[in-house]
Amino acid sequence: MGWTDVLYDCIDGEVLLEASLVGLGFGLSSLFYHFRNKHDAAAKHLKDASLLSINDDLLNEVKYAGDNFQYVALSGKVQPDAASLRSRYFPDREGVIINFITEERKEVWAKYSHVWYESENELSNIIDTVPFSLKGADNATVHVVDPLQSSWCSDTLDTINKEYRSPNSSVMDSIIGIVSGDRVKGYTDTEKMLQVGTKLLGIGELFIEDGLLKLKKPIHGEYILTKSSHADVIRHFQSKSKLWKVLGILSFAATVIGLYFAGKRFWEKYKSAVEYAKMREELAEVRQQRQATRRTTGNMSERNLGQDDTCIICLTNPRECVILDCGHICACVDCVEILPSPKTCPICRSDIKKIVPLFHA
Repeated sequence: MGWTDVLYDCIDGEVLLEASLVGLGFGLSSLFYHFRNKHDAAAKHLKDASLLSINDDLLNEVKYAGDNFQYVALSGKVQPDAASLRSRYFPDREGVIINFITEERKEVWAKYSHVWYESENELSNIIDTVPFSLKGADNATVHVVDPLQSSWCSDTLDTINKEYRSPNSSVMDSIIGIVSGDRVKGYTDTEKMLQVGTKLLGIGELFIEDGLLKLKKPIHGEYILTKSSHADVIRHFQSKSKLWKVLGILSFAATVIGLYFAGKRFWEKYKSAVEYAKMREELAEVRQQRQATRRTTGNMSERNLGQDDTCIICLTNPRECVILDCGHICACVDCVEILPSPKTCPICRSDIKKIVPLFHA
């Protein structure tokens, strides 16, 4: 039996599971490392972004600078380019982005724990927006292109109003809800708005179109619209990078430890399989020796076997192996092999650690 056959015998469901877990661990470590690099690169890119002031000279700077303003950071106050939006609940409040959210609140009966628990389900999410710009000194402005493309845009919205309203349900609806285990408690209406005059930091690509300065999503880097400062945004990405780095280190360390113990168990299993394969080859040699003896002397040698030389199990074959650790010589190789697991010595009932064949000269 070759080493490949022994290796194949060692591979079972437990080995495959451990290998899968180790592979999953290395995969997670690589994923965490990727996220860490991504946030690290974003923080570095933000540090390299040009910090500009919105003023009358900015248009000329961009016009003659060419591609030097592909990633910039500038701040200004929100100003609508035309008519602004007004709040449903407070008409005196004006904005450029309004988000209306309606959520359903209900109680659901848990079949296994037998308790009611609250659940929220978003029924509608409507966003209205009008074109707006960031206004700086000297009434200079920079138009913001597609602000909803920024994943940070939702953080710029202020909650203008949030109210709860009860459902218009009848007694029959309540009974049906209790029986079905799904009863509506009410609805929550939320209005959020990016208000006129809010100071925002915009980070993106600055360009000129139709004689106007505009800020849009860059080809490389994050498109950011936020109330935070430039330094706070950099710290945000740096903290995320540190978090992914810690997770990556922990995941890699746990995977290496798991690989060590899995490799140790597999090596022990492999050594046992090698010893078992070697033992089977030796037992096969003992059988060949027995057959050769029978061909040479016939059955006379078996008839001449004394009680101390005959296998105590089959009472036919000679005693052909030593049982360890007890050291008894009491059975033939055929009988020892078919002993039920866990194998024990037929004489003293101690566990069989190893079988050593006997070769007769």
